[in-house]
Amino acid sequence: MYGHEIWIGSVERKDGKITFSGDYGHQMNHDRVFPDDYSLIKIIDGKGNEINDYTVKCDGRARFVTFDNPGDEIITVYFFPNPYPGLSMRKDGTMTPRRTSRMSNSPVDST
Repeated sequence: MYGHEIWIGSVERKDGKITFSGDYGHQMNHDRVFPDDYSLIKIIDGKGNEINDYTVKCDGRARFVTFDNPGDEIITVYFFPNPYPGLSMRKDGTMTPRRTSRMSNSPVDST
Protein backbone atom coordinates (compact mmCIF):
# COMPACT_ATOMS: atom_id res chain seq x y z
CA MET A 1 0.00 0.00 0.00
CA TYR A 2 3.01 2.29 -0.35
CA GLY A 3 2.99 3.34 3.29
CA HIS A 4 -0.78 3.60 3.70
CA GLU A 5 -2.81 1.70 6.26
CA ILE A 6 -6.42 0.67 6.52
CA TRP A 7 -8.12 0.10 9.84
CA ILE A 8 -11.49 -0.41 11.45
CA GLY A 9 -12.44 2.86 13.06
CA SER A 10 -15.77 3.39 14.76
CA VAL A 11 -18.16 0.55 15.61
CA GLU A 12 -21.83 1.11 16.50
CA ARG A 13 -24.73 -1.18 17.44
CA LYS A 14 -28.08 0.48 16.85
CA ASP A 15 -31.61 -0.56 15.84
CA GLY A 16 -30.65 -4.22 15.31
CA LYS A 17 -27.72 -3.32 13.05
CA ILE A 18 -23.95 -3.12 13.43
CA THR A 19 -21.99 -0.47 11.52
CA PHE A 20 -18.23 -0.10 11.36
CA SER A 21 -16.04 2.33 9.47
CA GLY A 22 -13.22 1.22 7.22
CA ASP A 23 -10.65 3.99 7.39
CA TYR A 24 -7.63 4.68 5.14
CA GLY A 25 -4.65 6.95 5.47
CA HIS A 26 -0.97 7.42 6.18
CA GLN A 27 0.49 7.11 9.67
CA MET A 28 -3.05 6.48 10.95
CA ASN A 29 -4.27 9.87 9.67
CA HIS A 30 -6.98 10.06 7.03
CA ASP A 31 -5.92 11.37 3.67
CA ARG A 32 -8.60 9.97 1.36
CA VAL A 33 -11.28 7.32 1.04
CA PHE A 34 -10.04 3.80 0.38
CA PRO A 35 -10.84 2.87 -3.26
CA ASP A 36 -13.99 0.72 -3.24
CA ASP A 37 -12.67 -1.90 -5.63
CA TYR A 38 -9.49 -2.31 -3.56
CA SER A 39 -11.27 -3.19 -0.31
CA LEU A 40 -12.22 -6.72 0.70
CA ILE A 41 -14.72 -7.25 3.50
CA LYS A 42 -15.32 -10.50 5.37
CA ILE A 43 -17.69 -10.74 8.31
CA ILE A 44 -17.83 -13.99 10.30
CA ASP A 45 -20.43 -14.72 13.00
CA GLY A 46 -19.77 -16.57 16.26
CA LYS A 47 -20.53 -19.94 14.65
CA GLY A 48 -17.99 -19.44 11.85
CA ASN A 49 -20.58 -18.58 9.18
CA GLU A 50 -19.85 -15.77 6.76
CA ILE A 51 -22.29 -12.85 6.77
CA ASN A 52 -22.70 -11.77 3.14
CA ASP A 53 -25.71 -9.50 3.53
CA TYR A 54 -24.19 -6.08 4.20
CA THR A 55 -24.27 -2.59 2.72
CA VAL A 56 -21.37 -0.21 2.11
CA LYS A 57 -21.76 3.57 2.09
CA CYS A 58 -19.23 6.37 1.89
CA ASP A 59 -19.32 9.78 3.58
CA GLY A 60 -16.27 11.19 1.77
CA ARG A 61 -13.96 10.28 4.68
CA ALA A 62 -14.46 6.54 5.21
CA ARG A 63 -16.48 3.53 4.08
CA PHE A 64 -19.24 2.42 6.44
CA VAL A 65 -20.30 -1.23 6.44
CA THR A 66 -23.69 -2.13 7.97
CA PHE A 67 -25.14 -5.59 8.62
CA ASP A 68 -27.80 -7.21 10.83
CA ASN A 69 -26.74 -7.77 14.43
CA PRO A 70 -26.67 -11.56 14.95
CA GLY A 71 -27.05 -11.16 18.73
CA ASP A 72 -24.49 -11.36 21.50
CA GLU A 73 -22.10 -13.56 19.53
CA ILE A 74 -18.49 -12.64 18.95
CA ILE A 75 -18.16 -11.30 15.41
CA THR A 76 -14.93 -11.25 13.40
CA VAL A 77 -14.55 -8.52 10.79
CA TYR A 78 -11.83 -8.39 8.16
CA PHE A 79 -11.42 -5.17 6.18
CA PHE A 80 -8.27 -5.33 4.12
CA PRO A 81 -6.79 -4.35 0.74
CA ASN A 82 -7.38 -6.52 -2.30
CA PRO A 83 -4.09 -8.40 -2.87
CA TYR A 84 -4.98 -8.85 -6.55
CA PRO A 85 -4.81 -5.34 -8.08
CA GLY A 86 -6.26 -6.48 -11.42
CA LEU A 87 -9.23 -8.22 -9.82
CA SER A 88 -12.22 -7.21 -7.72
CA MET A 89 -14.00 -9.52 -5.29
CA ARG A 90 -17.76 -9.88 -5.34
CA LYS A 91 -19.77 -10.41 -2.15
CA ASP A 92 -20.04 -14.13 -2.96
CA GLY A 93 -16.23 -14.42 -2.84
CA THR A 94 -15.64 -14.87 -6.57
CA MET A 95 -13.09 -12.70 -8.34
CA THR A 96 -13.81 -10.72 -11.51
CA PRO A 97 -11.32 -8.86 -13.76
CA ARG A 98 -11.48 -5.09 -13.76
CA ARG A 99 -11.46 -3.25 -17.07
CA THR A 100 -8.32 -1.27 -16.21
CA SER A 101 -5.67 -1.54 -13.56
CA ARG A 102 -5.47 1.46 -11.22
CA MET A 103 -1.76 0.80 -10.83
CA SER A 104 -0.95 1.37 -14.51
CA ASN A 105 -4.19 2.59 -16.14
CA SER A 106 -3.63 -0.11 -18.74
CA PRO A 107 -6.16 -2.75 -19.79
CA VAL A 108 -6.29 -5.85 -17.64
CA ASP A 109 -5.95 -9.22 -19.34
CA SER A 110 -9.21 -11.02 -18.56
CA THR A 111 -8.15 -14.38 -20.02
